[in-house]
Amino acid sequence: MDISQLLDLGFAFKQKLDQAKAGLDRAFDWYPYDSLSNLVHLDHLLSGDRRQLLDLIAARPILDLCCADGDLAFFLESAGCQVDAVDHPIGNYNGMEGVMALRAALGSHAAISQVDLNQPFMLPKNRYGAIFFFGALYHVKNPFHVMEALARHTEYCFLSTRIANTLPGGARIEAEPIAYLADRDEVNDDDSNYWIFSRAGLERLLERTHWTVLDIVTVGATEHSNPVEAGRDERAFVLARSVYGATEVRLLDGWHAPEDTGWRWTKQRFSAAFSLPAAARRVQPLVYLYLAPALFTDRSTVTITAALGAARHAQAYGAPGRHLFSCEFAADFAAGEHRLDFFLDAVLAPEPGDQRERSLIVASLTLSHSPE
Repeated sequence: MDISQLLDLGFAFKQKLDQAKAGLDRAFDWYPYDSLSNLVHLDHLLSGDRRQLLDLIAARPILDLCCADGDLAFFLESAGCQVDAVDHPIGNYNGMEGVMALRAALGSHAAISQVDLNQPFMLPKNRYGAIFFFGALYHVKNPFHVMEALARHTEYCFLSTRIANTLPGGARIEAEPIAYLADRDEVNDDDSNYWIFSRAGLERLLERTHWTVLDIVTVGATEHSNPVEAGRDERAFVLARSVYGATEVRLLDGWHAPEDTGWRWTKQRFSAAFSLPAAARRVQPLVYLYLAPALFTDRSTVTITAALGAARHAQAYGAPGRHLFSCEFAADFAAGEHRLDFFLDAVLAPEPGDQRERSLIVASLTLSHSPE
C-alpha cells in the first residue's frame, strides 16, 4: 500500500477518532495538535520502495514514542499493525489520561507504557520494525543518548523535530552542524524545550548515533527559521535506518515485569537470547543498570558475570547507583540464535511489600556485533 493510500485511510480514521473523543465524558483537555497530519508529511518524505510503508515494516512491532493521545498508534493498529504506545505523564499534555480513555473507547489492544526519556530507559520490547518519534527530540535533555539507544532497538525511525537555519540574531547556521540550547520558557513559554538543531546538526547527530538518513524534508518557515519565534518554526521529517540492522534481543528467564518507568528488576540469574543475521567474530552486550544501596550492606563490591557459551566476563562495581556493563566476546559465531546468561553475586533481602527475588534493575539491554 503506497503512503498516499495510507494517508486516505488516515483521513477516514480521523473521523472515527473525533467521534470517539466527542462521546467521552472527560475532565481533561485533548492534545491540541493533529497527530495524524504527520501522514501528510510522510507522503512528501518517502521515496521509491520506501513509500510502501507497511511493506517496509514487514509485519514487525511498531512503537509510537511520545504518543500524545495515541492517534497515530490507534490508526496504525487499525491498519493491521502491532503497536506499542509510549509517553510519560510529566511531559504528556494531559498526563496520559487521553490515550488511556481513547484506547478504552476504541476497544484498542495497543499496549500503553510510561517511559521517561530523560532517564536511562527500557522500551516495552527489545526490538521494533519501526519507531515513530514525532515532535519530541527537542524536548529531551540528552538527544545523543536517546537516538543512540533507539538505534539498538529498531531498524527504522520516522523522526520529526524542530530545526532552525538562523540564530535569534540572524546569523545563518543551516550548513553548520550545531544546536541551539533554549533558555527556560524561551520557546512557547515551555521549559521542556532544550536542543534545536540546524539541519546539518541534526544530520550529524544521526550519523554519530549510528543512523543512515534515507529521506529528509523540511517544512514550515524554511527560508528564515529560528529556534525561538513561533512564526519562524521549521520542522525536519526524517526516515533513518539503524546501522545495527536486524540484531534482536529476546528476554528469557529471570526478568520481572517492567515498572512504570520501563525499568525491569531481575533475579540473581537472568538470561536473554539474541539473533545474528550472519556469521560474526565479535559480540558486545551493553547493559545500562542500577545497583541498589542495600546490595552493599555487607560487601564492598558487587560483581556481575556474563556468560556466552564457554566464555565468561566479570565486572566488579564498588558503589551503588547507575552503571554500564559492557564486554566483548570474540569467537566464530554462526548465524542464528545464541543465549547470553548473567549472574550477580548479591541479592536483596525480601521486604514486606516485595517478596520477589531481586538483584538489580536493568534500564536497557542491547547488543552489537561485527564480522571482524
